[in-house]
Amino acid sequence: MPDTTPAAVAPVSPDQFDEIDAILDDLRTRNDETPQWEFCEGVLAALVCCRRAIDPDEYLELLLGVAPQGEEDADRYEGAFADEAQRARFMEIWKARWAEVATALAADINSLDEESAYQPEVMDVRGAIAELSEAERADIGDEAIPAFGQVWALGFMFAVENWPQEWVAPRDKDAAKLLDAALHAMVALTEDDTGALEVSPFSDDAPPSMSQARVDAFANALWAVYDLFELWRNIGPRVETVRKVVSPGRNDGCPCGSGKKYKKCCGACAGASSAVAQLHHQNTQRQRPRYRVGDHDGPGAQHQAVDQPQGYADGECAVHPEGDAAGIFAAKSLQELRHKTRSGQGCGNCAYPVS
Repeated sequence: MPDTTPAAVAPVSPDQFDEIDAILDDLRTRNDETPQWEFCEGVLAALVCCRRAIDPDEYLELLLGVAPQGEEDADRYEGAFADEAQRARFMEIWKARWAEVATALAADINSLDEESAYQPEVMDVRGAIAELSEAERADIGDEAIPAFGQVWALGFMFAVENWPQEWVAPRDKDAAKLLDAALHAMVALTEDDTGALEVSPFSDDAPPSMSQARVDAFANALWAVYDLFELWRNIGPRVETVRKVVSPGRNDGCPCGSGKKYKKCCGACAGASSAVAQLHHQNTQRQRPRYRVGDHDGPGAQHQAVDQPQGYADGECAVHPEGDAAGIFAAKSLQELRHKTRSGQGCGNCAYPVS
């Protein structure tokens, strides 16, 4: 049996986390909505689990408001790296953390206390404040302080909500239940911790900063990330269903209902440009009556309806719904279909401009 144990990767060091925090601080000078790393960590974890591999340009634009690499009109974006070197360094650390998280989630663990288990880079802000002096805490005022793991969970759900098509429930009922339970566990962690302060997440000697219920909710959310990673890894990327359409024979009646042979109606689309073919299909489906020019004096002139099918009279519009297919599809582009009638007069009935 082959060894499926993930290869070890170098963990992101504290200095590297400090470095990426500094880059985010710098980005925040140009875009004050740049998130903290804990939020980014949640987004990264969701992207690692995601059913589809999202392109970095796509998620960086959404997360940091920065332009795709090589974008000429970068000034219209809210955020911006200082230069390409800063962008490259951010991505270097980001990819290193990505590899670390992916390796941890692929590992076979029995407990979240194991060395190889995924541990999100989260802050115990309330615990840090509890260790401040009374005067320092007074300076903070009534500012809302996030609960443990809350910002990370909000980042994770940010990714889920912005790529909803990648988180659609699978058809398998058991898999759908697993997905639903996992996302509910993550949503629960986005809520505030209103329980009694009982424990500290990092030290038994530190003042308590969270409830026991919060500890349980955080553990449930971590196991949920493992479940989501395994779920989408087993199912794989979404596959678009391709339905083969059987084309009628050239001499069969056209399925659009025009009464013509397929080769003289929709079948003519095979040799036409896609834009012209689309025009033809739209027109045949409208099933408007045929028209023949009466007194035609340019745009807005009146047309006379022809109730029974008959040949085109001189002056009829060549691009009306049931017009001469050869005349329509001989055009090389839509610009050549700017309504000239067979007599060279403009057609006032059509929605298209008169040439």
